[in-house]
Amino acid sequence: MKDKKSIFLGTTEICHIMLKLHRELDKEGIRNGLYIFYDFPYSKDEKLETHQKELDAYHWIYEKCYKYIDKNVIWKARILQVVEMSILLWFYIKMLLRYNTFIFMYGHGIFKSSRYLKKVEELEFIIYKMLRKKVIMIYVGTDARPPCNSPKFEGNVHDLYDETLRISNRVRMIEKYCTVISAISTSAFLNHPFIIYNAVFPIIDNADISKKSKEEHDKIVILHAPSHYIAKGTSEIRRTIERLKQRGCQIDYIEMNGFSHKEVIDTLRMSDVVIDQINASEPTSTLSSEACANGVPVIICGNYQEYYELVPEYTIAPICYWENDRLEDNLYELINDKDRRIEIGRKEEEFILSRHTPKDVVKRLLAIIDGNVDEEWCFCPKKDAHLPGTGITEDEIGKRVVALVDTYGAKALRIRKDHALYKEYQRVYNKYKNKYANYDWSSVVFYEK
Repeated sequence: MKDKKSIFLGTTEICHIMLKLHRELDKEGIRNGLYIFYDFPYSKDEKLETHQKELDAYHWIYEKCYKYIDKNVIWKARILQVVEMSILLWFYIKMLLRYNTFIFMYGHGIFKSSRYLKKVEELEFIIYKMLRKKVIMIYVGTDARPPCNSPKFEGNVHDLYDETLRISNRVRMIEKYCTVISAISTSAFLNHPFIIYNAVFPIIDNADISKKSKEEHDKIVILHAPSHYIAKGTSEIRRTIERLKQRGCQIDYIEMNGFSHKEVIDTLRMSDVVIDQINASEPTSTLSSEACANGVPVIICGNYQEYYELVPEYTIAPICYWENDRLEDNLYELINDKDRRIEIGRKEEEFILSRHTPKDVVKRLLAIIDGNVDEEWCFCPKKDAHLPGTGITEDEIGKRVVALVDTYGAKALRIRKDHALYKEYQRVYNKYKNKYANYDWSSVVFYEK
């Protein structure tokens, strides 16, 4: 007789993924609890949702700690952090007794939330394994991506080395104890097969589908809603729109950053086209999935030839995947072809609603928990040779690779030599080593502008 499932969901929330899982598990009568320590909201106006009262004391102390730190009253903050550690230990033991499955996101377990417990973070996962708990870790990007490929990294070569070491060590520690779900482009530090993110996610529910009726406009409404301007290639998208206007296209360009989820969804529904990002490392995102669910054509630009060959066809949505340098001309044609826009939107909506409802996603997660993983969902990281990071150019990657290798040696890349990506790094290093020879790297701050 199989154990009755009881599932812990936490401790980080991104794009309401955990909340959607929680609601669907409730519908299916599966015991579960949602415990959010960190929330990545759609806007600054959206507040952290705490779904369990056990965390009220933790959040109160956490806020007090940072108020004292901001006021430079460090000794009071440290005392509160000891109390915080005690609360989390009590919470951790309680969760161990309550749940037999743990689903985490963004590389965060429970100990990661404590100044002192995170120093023995591996112990948390060792105990899960000793008690035969099933643990799933969902990576979503920056949490596992090499800093050489990350547009969100800022610092000098020594910071780059430290961050590369920190992320690679955590990723490799976690994969020893967890079933990992990750995008291929963020799998560089993994050593063992993992489950492809797009084989399970995204998850789309009714809140992602606008109730508004589609309206006709005199101009083509193009929406771009970047969560990070550099990562999404916003500057180049703006320039492309201006060039298209000069070519006679009647465009109403809307850019949204920091708006609530509902505001973005309602605007999305009224749009004719959504430009998600350029220099993309994955052929999907939360915004693109929401656009698909609302029947709006989505554009993502990047280099996908190798990606198509590596993953099952059914994991890739039928959106507009274009080369970066084809954005302007292809968009010009799409603007002037209403029937094609309607057909693309119809196929997108059909794809999302047939595979990515909460019921579909939870069904796949339950299969993973039971050990019934489809072989097509799995990927060996050694095969990945995908270099470009989200929104970052090869030139900037080359600059960082040269700095890291020349300062600390090739081992500092933290990529195994039998990985296909290692050869890509070698290629990039050889291409850019002369261009960046004789730099004083300690004075150079890396940041993709």
